[in-house]
Amino acid sequence: MFQKFHKMVDVQFNTQIQVFHNNNGGEYVTSELRKYLDHHDIIHQTTRPYTSQQNGIAKRKNLHLPEVVCASVLEAHLPSSY
Repeated sequence: MFQKFHKMVDVQFNTQIQVFHNNNGGEYVTSELRKYLDHHDIIHQTTRPYTSQQNGIAKRKNLHLPEVVCASVLEAHLPSSY
């Protein structure tokens, strides 16, 4: 799924993902993903185990994304229903 997301970011936004940050969950610690990230020069950062304080970074990003989308919709003069 990350590979699809990476391609979508590259094609639609004409930009590269530089850092992939996650909360050290098992779904993002596979050797296949590590190889993919290394191949595309993407830095993989994880929080330290048992440090819920560091999860604040991910939570702030999750709050930031809808704000960026709303600002983009306003800037594009699209109807607020989007």
